[in-house]
Amino acid sequence: MLGIESPIELRKYRKYGNVFENAVVAEIGKRAYSTGRVPRWSFWRDSNGNEMDLLLERGVDVDAAIEVKSTSSFSPSISDGLAKFADGIAHIGRERCILAYNGTERVTSEGIRFSPVDDLDRAIELAKAGTPGWG
Repeated sequence: MLGIESPIELRKYRKYGNVFENAVVAEIGKRAYSTGRVPRWSFWRDSNGNEMDLLLERGVDVDAAIEVKSTSSFSPSISDGLAKFADGIAHIGRERCILAYNGTERVTSEGIRFSPVDDLDRAIELAKAGTPGWG
């Protein structure tokens, strides 16, 4: 569809971050449906350009807010938008926030859980339970 024929071409693609985000969100949906659950989720953006990639919802509550980054390096600053969303916009606890990234470290920084995509299922379960850190 994109004409990309190798992982190297994909990483060099100018919209790699968008493709990575889409793949992560699709995987979350696929895993939910495979267990018989129908996910209730949404995307959020305000008029100032603040956005959240994925909100997992139950009723009127947000169970988890997920921001997806294609970086493989841990840096606390990449969670600034997530912190702003949790504290000032949605008023949800940071323990319900996940930054899913292409790295390998499971880290909690400023109350936000950084999750390698391979550990995303665990991170989502902890967020839904309101458990801080990695339990």
